Amino acid sequence: MNIAVISEVSARDKNGVIIAALREATNATIHNFGMTESGDEPELTYVHTGLMAALAWHSGKVDFVIGGGTGQGFPLHRAESQAASRQVLVNIGQVAKRNMPEIDPTIIEHIMSQAAFAEVMR
Repeated sequence: MNIAVISEVSARDKNGVIIAALREATNATIHNFGMTESGDEPELTYVHTGLMAALAWHSGKVDFVIGGGTGQGFPLHRAESQAASRQVLVNIGQVAKRNMPEIDPTIIEHIMSQAAFAEVMR
């Protein structure tokens, strides 16, 4: 199993605790995509981490995503099958296309400048 941890800037100080707990509880491969400590660049907000989670999960590169920031955080995991998961995302995507403008390319550039994320997504 591949697990992605994607912490936004407001949760970066908790990142180490999350990684340590996952390593203790599972033998999964852990990808630490988000903010890890003060001073990290680029600073990632919930907009960036939400897109990173969607891209990593939908691509099939990870099976489970743990993300969050100031609020409650979020887990994202596979449904009974990848086909079922993808259908949910297709349905959400169709709604989003009707209700959201195009994603600003600078947001994509910003999240792809995060080296660990870019490496796994290639």
